[in-house]
Amino acid sequence: MKKIALILGLILALFTFSAGASACPYCGAPGYFTGERGNNYSNSWDVYQCSNGHRYDVPNTLSGSTSGPRNNCPYCGAPAYFTGERGNNYGNWWDVYQCSNGHRYNVPD
Repeated sequence: MKKIALILGLILALFTFSAGASACPYCGAPGYFTGERGNNYSNSWDVYQCSNGHRYDVPNTLSGSTSGPRNNCPYCGAPAYFTGERGNNYGNWWDVYQCSNGHRYNVPD
């Protein structure tokens, strides 16, 4: 019985941490960078879409400073690192970053 509880706990933990930074704020499904970006004066964002079709904006702070998403997580501010993963959507490339709290997010190349 203890083994089953341990296995179920591990599975629950995996699902909890796999939601990551690109999870849809409406339904929690995994999201992906669409390649679209928007801006309003000094604020810019990336457009993401989940597998259920919800579109949502994720703040983008690519300013060239050391506080941008290449160094710090845009969700919690924790230090982040390049995972070595890259993605492509119709010629728009991005790098996948992850912070020490497990948030995963895409940064346009």
